[in-house]
Amino acid sequence: MNSSSDKSFANGHILGQAKENEDLLEPGKDRLTKYAAIPLVIASLAFHTFLFMLVWDIPRLSARFVGIPLAADYANYWCAAKLALQGNPAVAYNLYELHELQLGIFGVHHYFGCGWYYPPTFLLLVLPFALFPYLTSLLVWIGTTFFGHFLVLARLSRSYLTIFLLGVAFPGVWQNILFGQNGFISSALLGGGLLLLQPFPLLGGSLFGLLSYKPNLALLPFFALLVGRQWRALIAAAVSALGFALISAVVFGIETWSAYLKNMAIPMQLLEDGAAGWIIMPTPFSAVLSLGLSVKMAYLVQVIISLTVIGGVAWIWFRQSSLPIRAAALILGTLLFTPYVFLYDLPMVAFALIWLWQDGYIKGRFPSERLLLLLGWLFPSFVQIIWNMNFLPEVKLQIGPFVLFSLFILTILREQKYGSTQHC
Repeated sequence: MNSSSDKSFANGHILGQAKENEDLLEPGKDRLTKYAAIPLVIASLAFHTFLFMLVWDIPRLSARFVGIPLAADYANYWCAAKLALQGNPAVAYNLYELHELQLGIFGVHHYFGCGWYYPPTFLLLVLPFALFPYLTSLLVWIGTTFFGHFLVLARLSRSYLTIFLLGVAFPGVWQNILFGQNGFISSALLGGGLLLLQPFPLLGGSLFGLLSYKPNLALLPFFALLVGRQWRALIAAAVSALGFALISAVVFGIETWSAYLKNMAIPMQLLEDGAAGWIIMPTPFSAVLSLGLSVKMAYLVQVIISLTVIGGVAWIWFRQSSLPIRAAALILGTLLFTPYVFLYDLPMVAFALIWLWQDGYIKGRFPSERLLLLLGWLFPSFVQIIWNMNFLPEVKLQIGPFVLFSLFILTILREQKYGSTQHC
C-alpha cells in the first residue's frame, strides 16, 4: 500500500479510537446532551423491561396476545437444530416437519418463522444450543451472542454512559432479544471485522467471510473490500466463507445444501405477499409495499436505493476514508442494500452512531446533526407504532428506511465536507 494510503489508514485508526476515555460528549457545550442521556437510558430500560414482562409468558414458553412461541425466531433455530441432531439435517428444511415439532413442543407455531431458510453454515452455529432445554438454551444464546456484540462496543468506547446508551439501552438491541434473533452475531462480525481490518487484515477479512451465514448481509462488505483494494482481507474473507461452507457440507452432507437451495425463493415470496411482516422490515422494499403500491414499484425503488448505496460505499472505500466514515457507510449501506432486513438486524446501527459521533467530535458537525443521531437511536422503538397508525385508508408508513437512508446521506456529506481534514 502506498504512503498516502498508509496515512489515510493511520488517520482512520486515530479517529476509530477517538479518545479512549472520552464519553463522546464534548466538554462544556454538550453537558446538556450528557445529562439528557441518563434519563434516556433509564426510560429505555424501564420501557423494555415492562414490554418483556407484558409479552413473554415464560412458564408457557409462549408470547402473549400473538399466539407464537417465546422468542419465536429462536424457537425456529432450536427446533431446526433438534431435527438436525436426529441424524438427518436436511429434514430441518422440511417445513411440515418443523411445523409439527413446534406444535408438539410449544403448542403453537410461528406462522412465518416456521421455516428454515438459512444456509447450513448457520445450522452448524446453532446446533450445540439444541443440547439444552429450550429456556436455558435461549438464555445461553442471548448471553453468548450479546457478549460478542458487547466486545466490539467496549472497544469503540470506554465510557460507561456511552456503552449503556448505545449498547444496553439501544432499542435495536431489545428488538433482537425479543425475537431471539441473530442480530448480535451479525453486528459482532461486521463491527469486529471493521475494527480489525487495518491492524489484522486477515482476521478482519475472515470475520467478513463468516458473515456469509446470512448471505443478504455479506454481499456489500465483500464489495467494499474489493473497491477499497483490501486484497489480503478480501482473500481471507473468500477463504473463510468457502471454508465455512465446506465444513458444514462435511458435517451435514451435500444434500443439506441442496435442501437449502430449494427453499431460497420462499422468503422473498412471503415478503411480496406481506406474510413476512412489513411492519418489522425497515427496508425501501417494504416501505413501498406498505404504502399500497405494487411489487414492481417496490423492486424499482429498492434497486434505485441499492445502486445509490453501492455508489456511496464505493466512493468512500475507494478514497480510503477514515475508519468512522468507512464503517458507518458500510453498516448503514448493508442494511439498505437488501430488501430482506428486519428490526432485529439493527443492533449494528449502534456502532454506526458511535462512529458518526466520533467523527463529528474530531471534525465538527452539521446543524441539527445531533437530532438526526438521536432519531437514529430512537427509531427502532417507533417503527411498529407509526406503521400501525392509519394516516390514510390502506396506507401504512414504514419509517425505518427513511431514517437509515438519512444517516447514510449524512455519512456521505460528512466525507464530502470533512474528508480532507487531517489529524496528526
